[in-house]
Amino acid sequence: MKNLIKHEPISIERADELTLNFIEALNVEVPKIATWAWFDIDELNEYLDEAKYLCKANNKTFSGIRIYIGKYSPAENKGFFTVYLAPTETADLNGMKSPKDPDIKMKALNLGGTGIERI
Repeated sequence: MKNLIKHEPISIERADELTLNFIEALNVEVPKIATWAWFDIDELNEYLDEAKYLCKANNKTFSGIRIYIGKYSPAENKGFFTVYLAPTETADLNGMKSPKDPDIKMKALNLGGTGIERI
């Protein structure tokens, strides 16, 4: 199997440290803020397949997923923070990919499950 991971994954301890840093930076009490989001793998795969299809139909290359952080209005979902995923594309058919690639013009995936940190 081809190893496509470009950066060394972080340890569980490092992930816990980053979560704690996030909580401290926002200066909120746990459990008042979700520190993770979860998306169903089948829904995620279907969404990725749709992004690949749209890129191919428009002679583009599907280059990645950008994860945005947002906040609902107080009237919806109690004003909670959220994350949503937006696929990116590049016109470079040779596969040169960049974090600065533009978003694909399709709806973003939102409303996964969220929860409190695991540490």
